[in-house]
Amino acid sequence: MTRGGVPVLDSRRIDALAAELNYRADAVEVVGRFVERLPDRLLCVHENLRDGARERALTAVLSVATSAAMTGALRLEAQSREVERQIRAGDLVAARSAAWALDSSAAEFAQLAAGLFGFQPLPAHGSVSEPMLQAA
Repeated sequence: MTRGGVPVLDSRRIDALAAELNYRADAVEVVGRFVERLPDRLLCVHENLRDGARERALTAVLSVATSAAMTGALRLEAQSREVERQIRAGDLVAARSAAWALDSSAAEFAQLAAGLFGFQPLPAHGSVSEPMLQAA
C-alpha cells in the first residue's frame, strides 16, 4: 500500500530479514514482536517529547525508526526520521507535531502485517495516543 510515495510495508525487507536469519518464521516473529511493542514505543516517544526530554525522545524515536526499517515499515521509518530531524534541530514543537503521524502509520503497518502474517493488529488509530491526551 502506497500513499504519498512511501509504501506502508515493503515485504522485500522482511524477505531480506528472513534470508539473514535463515528462517522465515523467525523474521515473522520479529515483525510480530515489533507490532506488539509498538504502542509502548510510540507512547515513549510522545511522553518524552511532551516532557521536553530531548535525548530520551531521540533514543525512543531512533528505536522505532531502526526497527521499522528492519521490518519493512517504510512509511513509519520515514516519519520517524522526520521526528528525529526535528529533535536534532532542537525544535521539539515541530517534533511533537510530526510525531502524531507515527500513530496512523503504525496502525496501517500493523493491519497490513497482521493480514500477511496472521497476528493481532494494533488498536484503531488514536488508541496509541489516548493516554497522551489525558495526561496533557
